[in-house]
Amino acid sequence: QHEDLSSLTNPDVFIVCFSLVDKDSLDNVEQFWMPRIRSLGKDIPVILVGTQLDMRKTNEQGHVSDEQGKFFAKQLKTNHYIECSAKMDFKIQDVFEKAVYAKIRHSKRKSNIIRRVFGR
Repeated sequence: QHEDLSSLTNPDVFIVCFSLVDKDSLDNVEQFWMPRIRSLGKDIPVILVGTQLDMRKTNEQGHVSDEQGKFFAKQLKTNHYIECSAKMDFKIQDVFEKAVYAKIRHSKRKSNIIRRVFGR
């Protein structure tokens, strides 16, 4: 079941997650979620998060490698890409720190644009 994002008003940042052990979930991010997120505003920061790092095996069919994740993040023009494991409590805090950092950076950029346009 996919949710409609139109009910969101003024989101500060999106944290978009996919499973590192399910390539289809990354395809779903590309084909379903990112177009909907971008329709809300191209400048909303997006953090792409690969989950279940503890379950990923190298060269396993259907698993997403670090290189593939980074490639997709660049193609999708996300602000950050990070891989984590809740089971191992690995880089969970980093996900939220990246989201806060992206929001702060986005706010500063908008503030600078307003100053340039209006001289404030």
